[in-house]
Amino acid sequence: MLSKFEILELLADSINQRCVPVADSYQDWLICGFVCASFGERGRLAYHKISATCRDKYTEGATNRQFDACLKSAKCDENYAPLLTLCARYRLMLRDLLQQRRATPRTTTPKTGQYKEVGPINYDLGCKGISLILPYLADCTDSVRLAGVLAYVTGICSLFAYPVFEYDSRRQYLNTYFCCCAPAGSGKSIISDIRTLFSKVQADKMERTEMLARNYEETRKNTPAADRELLKPPPQFSFFLPANSSAAALLKTLSDNEGNGLMWEAELDTITRSFKSDYGNFSDAMRTNFHAETISYSRKQNREFVEINNPHFGIVVSGTPQQIPRFFGSAENGLFSRYVFCTLPELDEWINKFHSKRQDGLQLELQEYIQTIANYAATVHYNVTFSPKIERRHQEYFSALQSDYREIMGDDAFPMVRRLGLISLRWAAALSILDVMLSGRVSQPDVVCSAQCFEFALQLCEMAAEAGAQVIRYLPMAQGTTSKESERERIFDALPQEFDITAMPTQLPQTTRYRWLANWVRQRKLIKDGEKWRKA
Repeated sequence: MLSKFEILELLADSINQRCVPVADSYQDWLICGFVCASFGERGRLAYHKISATCRDKYTEGATNRQFDACLKSAKCDENYAPLLTLCARYRLMLRDLLQQRRATPRTTTPKTGQYKEVGPINYDLGCKGISLILPYLADCTDSVRLAGVLAYVTGICSLFAYPVFEYDSRRQYLNTYFCCCAPAGSGKSIISDIRTLFSKVQADKMERTEMLARNYEETRKNTPAADRELLKPPPQFSFFLPANSSAAALLKTLSDNEGNGLMWEAELDTITRSFKSDYGNFSDAMRTNFHAETISYSRKQNREFVEINNPHFGIVVSGTPQQIPRFFGSAENGLFSRYVFCTLPELDEWINKFHSKRQDGLQLELQEYIQTIANYAATVHYNVTFSPKIERRHQEYFSALQSDYREIMGDDAFPMVRRLGLISLRWAAALSILDVMLSGRVSQPDVVCSAQCFEFALQLCEMAAEAGAQVIRYLPMAQGTTSKESERERIFDALPQEFDITAMPTQLPQTTRYRWLANWVRQRKLIKDGEKWRKA
């Protein structure tokens, strides 16, 4: 994601290169001065670039004097919005500039070292469950610590077997998807370290499977040969779901575990290779599973039919920037927006691994703690409710976040931000339940979401949105984007000077027609007049 100052530089460069006279009048020139001065002395060069478009009026001395005057009275709030309004008069749209900027790097292999260290996170806002994992991450950088926390929370969310809260008129499970994107040698091995904390949960599942298998074999030996075909093999219990398998095998394992589990892979290419095999593409199952929608499949052999109601497995993966495009394809296939991302910068210094700050026995302690959570999460039907204050805070926060990222990412921001809104509630619900468990009220089913846990979830969302904006730059543009844009332009050109909604093509869904009209209004191509529109 670009910073506000980087956006100002992008606008100033574009205005200068295209000779757009946004500062033609004194009033507009003054507005540009205040915009640039809001960034302090850093904005001086941008002001010169903007002022230079008015060649017959521009002088270096006058521009410096005007900037000095604006600098004395301007507030340092880094606000470039008034400049966007001036640019819109000349149809110079920030979204178009950002799409052009993303076009080149999104079709090439990104360079390592382009990811930035994350900003400070107030882990004191987290619940007691978060405070337990922090000593395990004591010797990590800020970005690696964030990756470890996100992997840990994703794993915790996958332990819950029942829906926990109501949102969007349906009961919601807590499963989430997490992807750590980082160049080689940047510390993403923390993902594998966190996986070991859930090994006791996996061992318990495997022990149950082995016991059932032994009982099945004993029963089979004592059953007459004619009746053995009537015996049903025992289920294959497993907490970890293997990505290196066919789609049918994965869904069968998922069915045996009542739709619950966790796919955890240290290499993103493991899943990518499965997607490319003839029988291993379960990408559609991933998209369906995120919202706990029914997955079903049938096979001609043995007349097999399996239906998985309310699947809700989680996913934790890590990979290099080069692996990201091969897995996600494009931002428009629906899979990208379901993932929470964390990016790690390339480490320049050598890290001493001989003296770890992790406490002795901490790993075993955390394994026991996670096993306890798993036992209760698999039996107790927790019900989390959100206070009206949290509901208002959620609405205000994500309305603003959607607006901000739409300006930066265009339409790609909508699915990402909206799913982050749901994910934030899943995180907050899981952390609130952990608070209750660690307070000794493990079997209390009714839980009120903690305000602190919710604010901590919003912090994670802010970091995830920024990482998603970085990662999306390296995804290839979806095929057909250019033709869709030309189709919109053709429809726009065919519209009369003044018209109502009935003039739009009837084959387009009504929501699409209104969305296109709203976009044209924002681009100042149309002016809305009551129930009619006219071309500007």
